[in-house]
Amino acid sequence: MNKKFFAKTMFLALTGFFFSLHLKATVPYFSILSHHTEIILQDDYTVTYKVKKSTLILDKKGLGHGNILIPYSEIHRIMAFEGRLIDPSKGRVVKKISAKELSDYNNISKDALFDDQRVKFYGMGEEKLPMIVEVEYEVKQSGNFYFNSWYPLWYYNQKVEEATLEIRYPQALGLRYRKYHFDLAPDSSQFGDEISLSWKMKGLNPLAKEQENQAMYMKILPKKFSLEGFEADMSDWKNFGLWFAKLMVGKGEVTASLKEDIHRQVRGLERDTQKIEALYRYLQENYRYVYIGLGIDGWMPQNAAQVHQLKYGECKGLTNLMRSMLKEVGIDSQYTLVNAGVNEEDIDIEWSSNQFNHAILRVPLEDQTIWLECTSKTNPVGFLGEFTKNRHVLVITEDGGIIDKTPDYQEPAFNTFLTKNVIELKEDGNAHIEGEYIFKGNPSNNFLGLRTTMNGKDQKSFLNRNLGGSGLLIFDFYLEHHVENFVPTAKINFTGDLQKFAQNTSKRVLIPLNWKKISKEDLLNGKLYVHDIYEIHVSDKLEPENKLPQITDLNEEYSLKINTSWKEGVIRVEKHLETHFTCSETGNDLTALWQKVNVASIPSIVFKKIE
Repeated sequence: MNKKFFAKTMFLALTGFFFSLHLKATVPYFSILSHHTEIILQDDYTVTYKVKKSTLILDKKGLGHGNILIPYSEIHRIMAFEGRLIDPSKGRVVKKISAKELSDYNNISKDALFDDQRVKFYGMGEEKLPMIVEVEYEVKQSGNFYFNSWYPLWYYNQKVEEATLEIRYPQALGLRYRKYHFDLAPDSSQFGDEISLSWKMKGLNPLAKEQENQAMYMKILPKKFSLEGFEADMSDWKNFGLWFAKLMVGKGEVTASLKEDIHRQVRGLERDTQKIEALYRYLQENYRYVYIGLGIDGWMPQNAAQVHQLKYGECKGLTNLMRSMLKEVGIDSQYTLVNAGVNEEDIDIEWSSNQFNHAILRVPLEDQTIWLECTSKTNPVGFLGEFTKNRHVLVITEDGGIIDKTPDYQEPAFNTFLTKNVIELKEDGNAHIEGEYIFKGNPSNNFLGLRTTMNGKDQKSFLNRNLGGSGLLIFDFYLEHHVENFVPTAKINFTGDLQKFAQNTSKRVLIPLNWKKISKEDLLNGKLYVHDIYEIHVSDKLEPENKLPQITDLNEEYSLKINTSWKEGVIRVEKHLETHFTCSETGNDLTALWQKVNVASIPSIVFKKIE
């Protein structure tokens, strides 16, 4: 190890140790970090990362800050490693950590069939504190398709004494970077064709978990790049898309047996929309999703013929197969990249780079564009759902990449549910119910895969929890799905009992106006259109004590109207709710709105008992 670096980190560590005795920071810290990262890009596009890190652990809450994690794969190879534990009070090495002592585990989800993304790991145990963890390692990356982002601060509740980054690269290949939450300009120099940039920070205060959006970091992006021999330019979306187009050359070939399957599915169909639906249904019924991430296969789709033979593929392979099948019947479609996930952020369209984790298919017709999620067994044709809706995407064409956006599904047709409930109230406050519920668009999501993912008993339990308020016990139900103009609809007819539907006293019965409450998930899209009808049959020994309530609540976020009437032992309640806030509402704002909508519907109808 470099003696100057060791002496410097020891001095900083001991300074932090004695300062910690009087630690009274606004945000407490459990460790003190000093680290240096060097990134070297070579003419042959290889990238070398050299990392030196010293962490002084002060508190057992910061033990995890000393853990060692080094990702590696076929593309990222660990070239050197040294680790040691040091007692700062004596300056003595307590333990040397060799590469053989690092654990090795898979870094991808359990759904992966093949994968080379792995992690070398060393976990801190019950070491006596304070303790210094020093690490030096070198990783070589075969291609500069992406660079690791730089984080001056590694953990929450951690103080940083010093953080430095140095990047060296050939001028001919170029480099881009984008800083977040800091403005520090780099020191720069040039020696011949090599450019050097460096950043140095000192004395960074700790952050708490709730300050996550203040964390400093920097994205490092290539201009010219290469991955396993495929060279291209990432400085704009058009050129970046051309690289993906190269990866797809020759991947769409279909075998004779696959051609037979394709034409069998569309036999007798005339309209393109019919053919798309038939082939999409064939894909869902005959192929399954698995993750495959070996080297460049993390970005290159499998051959259509290979997916056809194996009957499985990852998102790129399944999307490419669907594209090939449509091409066989004369329908053009485009392989499309997206950053998918319900809680994932949209891509930054101002910075062309690899910001994607998923592939879908775009099918442009004369009068509309159809989007296909080729990994889903349950999505109806043309409906992406929560996973990839309202996202900017990179569409891959022969002429390069173009930016488009997936539907946001804000129209009423995608955000409607209708319910009709016939309820027979019993003397003990329980009730019998017969219901017909129709969910259109986003609200249908919960019910699209019910048949294929759950058995009969679990289906009833799911419906008991999700069809209405508390106390529902379903006896029988019938579920049907259909799609109209690419809007999925789930229709559920059911019968069951409602436990403790009404509240009984010696002289009165309180009957709720709002048995089916709105969930937070119902509000996630910002738009919701609800029409609820209740026909509540009660005993002839009950009559309204007061005038039946009529509710009108109109504001900027929603409009609510509830009308009630009474005739010959039947209470009729009709509710219309429309929400119209922006779908950017999240967290506490969404919770407050959800509570507000339901509270506005809470009042009960009071009936008195007739002797």
